Amino acid sequence: MKLSDSIKTKILLLICISTISLLELYWGFQVGTEYRGTYSVAIFIPFIIQPCWYYMVLFRKHRDYSKITKIKIISIVLISFILPLIIYYTIPNYTYNDGKRFVEQYMNLDRKAEFINYSYSESTVPVLNCEKSLLGCSRKYYYGIKLDKENKYVTVNAVSGKVTQLSEGYWGE
Repeated sequence: MKLSDSIKTKILLLICISTISLLELYWGFQVGTEYRGTYSVAIFIPFIIQPCWYYMVLFRKHRDYSKITKIKIISIVLISFILPLIIYYTIPNYTYNDGKRFVEQYMNLDRKAEFINYSYSESTVPVLNCEKSLLGCSRKYYYGIKLDKENKYVTVNAVSGKVTQLSEGYWGE
């Protein structure tokens, strides 16, 4: 009896693969939340179907372990380990909350800044002249700050942390 034919082994492997996939999906959710659209979370889609790939390659009855089957297994394992590394090393340097701290430093206020709350889709704005990134989107964080007499609007680059003040609000404020 082969190791891959054991029911206990199959169940244990499936649980491990599913757990790893769920952790990677949670990580994708966190990246989507913290980086607010400045990073392409579509790269996390393979993690959804990863358990199915493993199941099809490892647990389906194969007449022989041909060269193609071995290549499939190696490909899936490489994707499973290389993709998280690529994502980790291409995430922007600064989160949306980091950008708030940059804005407070830039505005040099005596008191803590009162930020205008924006929806998820309005918390970033598109830009044309942005640094190129492998998985980064061409968007900057967008903030509105309530001051005594007027509101100020700024953007923060998620990669460099550079703060740019806008002359007026982007979303028609």
